[in-house]
Amino acid sequence: MDQIRLLPVQELPTDFPLTSLSPGHVTDHDYLREALVPLIGQVTKEDVREIEASGEWIDLEGGLRLFSQGDVADALYLLIHGRLRASVTAGDGTEEVLGEVARGEAVGEMALLGTGVRTAHVDAVRDSRLLRLDVGAFHGVASRHPEFLWNLSRLVVSRMRPSHRATSDLPVVRTIAVACSGGSEMRDRFVARLTAALEPYGTAAILRSTDLPPEVTRNRNPGRLAAWLDEHETRHRFLLAVTDPGESDWRRLLFRQADRILVVCPADDDPGRSEIARWSTAERGRQVRVRRDLVLLHPDGSHPPSGTARWLEAGEFTRAHHLREDRDGDFERLGRFLAGRAVGLVFAGGGAKGFAHLGVLRALREQGVPVDMVGGTSIGAILAAAVASDWDDRRLTSALHDSFVATNPANDFQVLPFVSLVKGRKMERLLRRNLGEARIEDLWLPFFCVSSNLTASEKAVHTRGPLWKALRASASIAGVFPPVVIDGQLHIDGGSFDNLPVDTARRLDAGHVIGCDIVRPVHPSVGFDAVPSAGRLLLDRLLRRKRHRVPGMMATMMQATFLSGLERARSGAADADLFFEAKMSGVGFLDWKALDRAARLGYDQTREALDQPACRERLDAILSPPADPISRR
Repeated sequence: MDQIRLLPVQELPTDFPLTSLSPGHVTDHDYLREALVPLIGQVTKEDVREIEASGEWIDLEGGLRLFSQGDVADALYLLIHGRLRASVTAGDGTEEVLGEVARGEAVGEMALLGTGVRTAHVDAVRDSRLLRLDVGAFHGVASRHPEFLWNLSRLVVSRMRPSHRATSDLPVVRTIAVACSGGSEMRDRFVARLTAALEPYGTAAILRSTDLPPEVTRNRNPGRLAAWLDEHETRHRFLLAVTDPGESDWRRLLFRQADRILVVCPADDDPGRSEIARWSTAERGRQVRVRRDLVLLHPDGSHPPSGTARWLEAGEFTRAHHLREDRDGDFERLGRFLAGRAVGLVFAGGGAKGFAHLGVLRALREQGVPVDMVGGTSIGAILAAAVASDWDDRRLTSALHDSFVATNPANDFQVLPFVSLVKGRKMERLLRRNLGEARIEDLWLPFFCVSSNLTASEKAVHTRGPLWKALRASASIAGVFPPVVIDGQLHIDGGSFDNLPVDTARRLDAGHVIGCDIVRPVHPSVGFDAVPSAGRLLLDRLLRRKRHRVPGMMATMMQATFLSGLERARSGAADADLFFEAKMSGVGFLDWKALDRAARLGYDQTREALDQPACRERLDAILSPPADPISRR
C-alpha cells in the first residue's frame, strides 16, 4: 500500500482569488451512505457510522495505482469521490482497459470473493477518496448484513459479462480541462462554441480558477477537490474547466482531475515556441496519464492543414482535431467525440466492387448522417482518405474517374515478375497526384487505414505518416503489387488480416460505427474436371466463347486476399451499429470502368435498406442524442 499517499502540500495552489461556489452541505458520511444502499439495502445512520468506524479513509492522488494485477487481495474499497480505471496486462505485455469505477461503486470485490489475488490493475484517474475495508472489516459487515455478500456476488457476475466489457471500452468524459495558448478572446470564443456543441448531450458548466471554493485550498486535501468536482458533476453532464497560460498551479490541478485535456492553439502558431511542450511534462511518471487532444483552430478551409506532426511531437498528443472557425459542423464533431457519440464510417476492400461505397456515402449524406472519423482497407482506404480530405461527391467521383476509369492503375506489368505481377509505380503516381504529400494527421477528419505487416505477421493500423504510402500499403494485393516498406518492414493489403476494421474504429474513439462491405461472390460449379490448358483458354478468347469460365490470375489473387480476412469481416459486421452490404453482381474485382454502375447499385441498395424499420431504428439511435438524466432532473 506504499503507493497510496496524501497529495503533497506544495502541489496545491494557495494564492487564488477565491470566490465561493457553495458545494452544498453533503458530507463524506452522506456519500458513504449512498454507496452502501446498493450493497446492503436501506441503511440507518448507526449502520453507516459502524461501517465507517471499521474502515480506513484513503486519499489517492490522481495518476497513482491503488493495487496491481497479481497482488494479494487484502481489502475491499468503496469509492466515495473521484474515478478509478481497471485494466489488465495480457501475456504479450499489452494493457487492455476493462472499464471505469465511478463514485459510489465498490472495487476489489472479485479477488476477495474468488481467488484472493487481484485480477486487474486499478488506478486513480483523478484524485480519489475511498473507504478501505480490510478482510476483518469485510467479514464483519458481511456477518451483520447477509445481503452484502449476495449483492457483491451479483456485481461480480455483472462485471464478468461480455456485454459489460463491450460497453466499458470508451471512457466516460465528464470533466474537460481546456488550456488555450491563444489570447482571452480566442479562448472565450472557443469555450462558447464548444458549450453549444455539447448542449445536445447535456448541460455544461464553465469553471475557472476564481471559482475554486476556500474549503478546497484551506484544507489542502485531494478528497475535498474530488468532492467539489463530484458535486458539480451531479448537476451537469460536462464541466469545462478553463485555464490560461499563466495559471500554472490551477492547470496542474486540472490536468490531474480531468477526464480529457484539450490544448487549443491557432493553427498558424509555431509549435516550437508554444507553451504546450512544457505543459506535456505535467504527468510524466504517473500510472494513468490523462488523454490529451490537440485542437488546432483554422480561420477557414481555404488551405488544408499542414505541419501537424510537429505539434503532435511537441505535446505528446493522442490526436489532433482540425476545426475551421467558419464551420459549426467542425465544433459539433468535437462535441460528439467528447460525448462518446462520434460516428465512424468504415469501408471494406474489394477492388472495383468497392466503388459501391460511393453510393452508400451519398445515401448517408442525404440522411444527414455525420461522418466524424473514416477508415478502411484497400480500395476502401483510398475512398476513406478522400472523405477525410473533405472532398464533396463531385470532386471524389471526378478523381476516381481520372485515376481508375481513364487509366488502369494495375497494368504496369513487370518484365521479370520476381516479386509481383505489376510494378505499382502507376498506382503510386495516381495517389500522389491526387493527394499530394499530405500526411494522415493533416487531414480534416480523423482517418485510419489497415495494412498487413508481412514482416511481423500482424495487422498494422496507420494513423500518422505519409498518406500516399499508407494507402499503397493498404491496397497492395499480395502477388499483384510489390510490398511497401514502412519503418524497415514489408506491408501488403490489409484484407489479409482485417478487411472491415470496425473494431479499430471503436478503439480510436468512435461511439457509433457504420460498416460498409461487399457481398463476396459465390462462383457456380464448373462444368469440367480440370482447369484447361493455357492454349485452350486462349482459343476460347479468340473465338469469343464461354466454354471454360476460369477467373484470371489477378482476380484469383484478389479473391484469395479477401477470403483470408472473411471471418474478421463477419465479426466486424456483427459489431457495427449499422451495416450495409452491397451486392455487386456483374461487377468484377478489376472492372474499373464499372465505377458509375457500382456506385449506383450501392446507392439504390442503401436507400432500400434505410426504408426497412429495423435499419431506420438503428439509424435513429445514432442520430438522436440520448436523454441526459442529469440535466432533466
